[in-house]
Amino acid sequence: VPFSLLNKKTLEALAYCGALDDLGERKALVASLEDISRYSRLVQSTSLEGQTDIFSMMEDGGASSIPPFALAKVAEASFLQKLAWEKTYLGLYVSGHPLQGLSKYLKRKVNLINTLTSKLAGKTVKLAGLLSTVKKIVTKAGATMAYLTLEDPTGRMEVTVFPNTFQQYRALFEPESVVVLTGKLENRRGELQLVCQNIQGVS
Repeated sequence: VPFSLLNKKTLEALAYCGALDDLGERKALVASLEDISRYSRLVQSTSLEGQTDIFSMMEDGGASSIPPFALAKVAEASFLQKLAWEKTYLGLYVSGHPLQGLSKYLKRKVNLINTLTSKLAGKTVKLAGLLSTVKKIVTKAGATMAYLTLEDPTGRMEVTVFPNTFQQYRALFEPESVVVLTGKLENRRGELQLVCQNIQGVS
């Protein structure tokens, strides 16, 4: 697709989610979009066939009559920032997981999601991970409860938070928060879920 046919928001999304990583660092690409647009117009106006692509110019140094393009110099995005962008623009993590590399540590402190079995149904377990989704609802009685999705390096699990618990810890139920949850494991229609009884934030 010629650069000229892609608008700024589309290019920004492509850069942030990692689709253009072969062309440069994500923050540098986004910071350079205006310059890239101007350079692309220059390339096309000086091309005999009008089909020269800005991306090919960045890859091979470009035509001899046009100086090579250089991205803006900015601080490289952190691993966690890249993951946050991927989740925002793609709805999932691509490069890794925010808790990547912590499986061995977490295993000594909490239950890993992929180790839970139906034999533990009815027992109290402790989990740690990232709240990837938080859905708050109001009951017929006017109280607020929540349904969560907790992710750790090994998997994900649905979590139910009833009104009393939600009211006690409501400030901690925010998307993308890293938390430690304690509660009763239940087997509902063949799927394991956690009924949260306690939550702690991890700073």
